Amino acid sequence: SNLTEITIPDGLSSIGNYAFSKTTSLQSIEIPSMLSTLGAYAFKESGISGNIVIPGTLQVVSEGTFIGANNLDSVTFVDGTKMIQEYAFSECSSLSDVTFSSTIEWIGIGAFMGDSSLLSMTMPQNENFLILAENIFMDCTSLESVFVYDNLASIRKNAFRGATLF
Repeated sequence: SNLTEITIPDGLSSIGNYAFSKTTSLQSIEIPSMLSTLGAYAFKESGISGNIVIPGTLQVVSEGTFIGANNLDSVTFVDGTKMIQEYAFSECSSLSDVTFSSTIEWIGIGAFMGDSSLLSMTMPQNENFLILAENIFMDCTSLESVFVYDNLASIRKNAFRGATLF
């Protein structure tokens, strides 16, 4: 595919599963501010680079949405997003900065696994964010620090396996 840029109309509320999967030439996309559904693996192995802003109207970032998007540099979540599902941003080798909103309550298994450019992470400040899921930062080989708030109740198995923290 030679698709390099997509302009999605603001009124669009849904992007389906695998919609832009493997569009390796795709470099730029602006996610509509009214988006409420972003399907599983929608941007799997796409060439998207730069920053992605996840609008607050998108309460759930689906499984594997950006898995393997190796040129993605940063992700910013706007208040409203509550859940990041399994492997949503895993294997994004250029991802170095993630800014969470205070509304995030759950980040799924392996959500940032293999993101080798992540240096530090501040987890969401939300009284309902209680668990660091399994494999969440597994193989994040550049990860040096993770800040969590006092309400964290559990760190699941392999959460930091292969990370440089320990």
